[in-house]
Amino acid sequence: ISPRTLIFVEDIVSTIHYETNTYNDSNQNSVALGVEGNITEKITGVAKVSYDYRDYKKDNTDKANLLGYMVSLTYKPLQTNSFSLMGRRAYEETTFINNRYYVSTLVNLLATQKLSQKLDVSLLLSYENMDYPNRIVNDFRVDDFYAVKPSISYKFMDSLIGGLWYKYKTKHS
Repeated sequence: ISPRTLIFVEDIVSTIHYETNTYNDSNQNSVALGVEGNITEKITGVAKVSYDYRDYKKDNTDKANLLGYMVSLTYKPLQTNSFSLMGRRAYEETTFINNRYYVSTLVNLLATQKLSQKLDVSLLLSYENMDYPNRIVNDFRVDDFYAVKPSISYKFMDSLIGGLWYKYKTKHS
């Protein structure tokens, strides 16, 4: 392990409380072990493996657990541009019919180019699979999202940055 490598442990405890739909109230704990650092002079990375546990308050028999991950690599060939690839698998909250959550598997590719000291442009390509665990009328629901997001940002001063972006997103179910 190089001196610029960081090994970390993460523990996130959360409580979800709905005002009207208390059936979905839950306590969640996510414990993760990760590593972050420079792989080469121009490539940095983060890798994290997590165990997520969710306990629903209204129904003691309904518990959920998931082995998740997050991996990110950033390649910076020059000081003015970068390319990032990120993948993640995690729980996401939902109240869709008889599902309390879905498992999200996501892949992002981001390209960024600095045009001047104050002006940046970027392009994000994204894919997300949303897998719902419970049957819906004799079938499982699975959604696939595809997105394209070009953006431009301008740095007016150190504490003020403005941006403009457009996001096209399509769903296949």
